[in-house]
Amino acid sequence: MDDMLDNVWFGIEAGIQKIAGFMDALLLPLRFLGPEMIIFILVLLCITLSRFFKKHYNTQRYIRLKKNFDHWFELRQEAMNHAETEKGRAMAKNIDQAELNRAYYDFFFESLLKSLITTWLPLLCTLAYVNRSFTPGGLMQWFGRPELFMINGHSILPWSIPSIFWFFISVLLVYALFPTMAWVRKTIFNHGE
Repeated sequence: MDDMLDNVWFGIEAGIQKIAGFMDALLLPLRFLGPEMIIFILVLLCITLSRFFKKHYNTQRYIRLKKNFDHWFELRQEAMNHAETEKGRAMAKNIDQAELNRAYYDFFFESLLKSLITTWLPLLCTLAYVNRSFTPGGLMQWFGRPELFMINGHSILPWSIPSIFWFFISVLLVYALFPTMAWVRKTIFNHGE
């Protein structure tokens, strides 16, 4: 059993190495931009694709569970708006206990899985690639320097900014970029009217 699991892990590791090598070859023409810009572009592409898939990728189960939840939630709202308040509350409680709680939890877990697949998994894979490729040794090999950039915080000991830190800064910048772009687009198009 251990030998089989070892073989599976060796296969997974070989596959990951091939994917990382392919990514290295893909990013090779962008070396002139520098490691900071390459990491930022990777994050921008990852988040853009994640947002696209999050918006347009829905499983049949997700759609069915959303309809089921919406149906029971609307019934509960109608029960709460019933003319007789006590009777409406009792009906809403029965709906909660009978179907709405189960529909909510099923829909919640399906939404969580969708979020993991469309948002978190791509970000974690990109983070793993950045962590593997933009090490001090990798930066020295690709760009001739062992760090992304230095901040002179002290005369003796300057701060070296690691690639993981820059990755998270890039994620924050990209997530701030989308609302800013929406605001600019709204301002420009509303200004012309």
